[in-house]
Amino acid sequence: MLELVTTIGGASTNAYNTLAEFNAYLAEVFPKPDTALNASEDNKNRALVAACRQIYLKEYEGGKVAETQAQPFPRVGLVNPDSVVGWPDYVPELSRTGFVYYATDIIPDRVKRAECVIAQALLEGTYMPNEVGGGGSIQSFQTNGVTVQYGKARNGRDATQWPQEATELLKPLMKQLRFVRS
Repeated sequence: MLELVTTIGGASTNAYNTLAEFNAYLAEVFPKPDTALNASEDNKNRALVAACRQIYLKEYEGGKVAETQAQPFPRVGLVNPDSVVGWPDYVPELSRTGFVYYATDIIPDRVKRAECVIAQALLEGTYMPNEVGGGGSIQSFQTNGVTVQYGKARNGRDATQWPQEATELLKPLMKQLRFVRS
């Protein structure tokens, strides 16, 4: 069975959530994700590791806390988009710029939740990043002109795209294009 390593900032970290945290997430999802809930522990672990790898592929604000850390989180200089400066956790030493930053010894809840969302989609078959043609079955095929048309995945959309909820959770942490006037 694949072992999860969830050490924050570790050199061999391969997931952000433990199996217990992932099971707790699945227990609260509506509608009930039967396929994911009934998956073996090994498949759940594999889905979490694969989800963590997908999160790794994006670029985020700030920088890694240590050069040796395997995953992009935790990060230095990462603004917490869920904090309101001055309430309830305003610390002048941390907020000189008017922003509240994530502590460098935690994994943001947004990241942990996004990993769960992606892992669930992998187990449910609604996200298949390595599939050709969007994860659906072949709907039509032509030989001489070599035309292949694929259907959609189980949820009716292109299964090679991230789940929308994961995108929304991580978007505030991702590097943004910024234009500077000269």
